[in-house]
Amino acid sequence: MNILNIVEKHLLEENNKKLNGYRKDEATGEWVFKPRSSHHPSAYNKCRRQMYYQWTNEVVTDPPDGTGLLIMLMGTWIHDGFAKILKDIYGDDVENEVEFTYKDDELEFPIHGYFDDLIMGDDDLLHGVELKTAFGRAITNVKNSGKPRDDDEAQIKVYLSCNPEVSDFKLPYLGRDSMYRTEFNITMTEEEREIYKAKVVAKFKDIEESVKNKAIPNRDYTAVVKDGEVHAKIVHKTVTYKSDWQCSYCNYKSKCWEVECSDFGIHLPKEKTIHLPEEKTELECEV
Repeated sequence: MNILNIVEKHLLEENNKKLNGYRKDEATGEWVFKPRSSHHPSAYNKCRRQMYYQWTNEVVTDPPDGTGLLIMLMGTWIHDGFAKILKDIYGDDVENEVEFTYKDDELEFPIHGYFDDLIMGDDDLLHGVELKTAFGRAITNVKNSGKPRDDDEAQIKVYLSCNPEVSDFKLPYLGRDSMYRTEFNITMTEEEREIYKAKVVAKFKDIEESVKNKAIPNRDYTAVVKDGEVHAKIVHKTVTYKSDWQCSYCNYKSKCWEVECSDFGIHLPKEKTIHLPEEKTELECEV
């Protein structure tokens, strides 16, 4: 008996069920298929085609491996511990795992989600908190750029746009490997919230129309395909080509790029040239 293998197998099996639309019934313990019934705030900055596959219940072709799931599990443990600390500090003035639902006349389905914490401050204002954990290059990029990741900021702006009672959002980052930590404060005026909310609703409406009409939308990101696989990057004729990370880590990348993979040739993204030292040229994916 190998405990680590047993745990990893369990994580893989449960995650595969969740990715394919199944949820565990708390009363019976049985896994039950539940069709998607709301738009997730974190989906706003995601690829339209990926969202289409999720809404149409396409079978996931590229789920995370055991290492990836253990990394995500570590993030969950940190979130749980962080929430407990905030509860110890603020007591009844903090709410953990805050659920919200926003309905719009333009959408068939509501925007529904959870954010980490909501604190009633000494200033009598409500402050949202969304902890992000990362490691390796991801946390290094935050440190070097001095700004939050685009996806994280977009998610926070969806929260603010749909929750006018929240004055601002604290966006702390914690490096799981280096313990590097920093924090950003995200604020939006009432006008900015309304403009942003209109953009969010427009994109989600576009997804609903695509699903209704069974029209697969174009990709929002692009990848490098070679020898029947999506690659994070390749060197071709002395030039480096990179896939957008959204494609590299997509749970549907084999499905999405199956046509390009089928001929086992080389398919390169649209080129955006960046001049590097020593007269080298690197071509990156252009969104």
